[in-house]
Amino acid sequence: MPVEFRCSDIGADTCKKHFVAATLDELMGQVAEHLRTVHRVKTPTQTLMTYIAKKVNVTSS
Repeated sequence: MPVEFRCSDIGADTCKKHFVAATLDELMGQVAEHLRTVHRVKTPTQTLMTYIAKKVNVTSS
């Protein structure tokens, strides 16, 4: 099932980025890269990535 995530799901309301991917691993890779390049999180911690993973939504399409 596809998964999706928005930065606003974790409180980054000014970021309008919306991710959609076929798998959680693919999505988390996209999010990690976005964190590094846009939000200037040099090294996303495991704690942050776990928190984000808990906010990922499974889509029906």
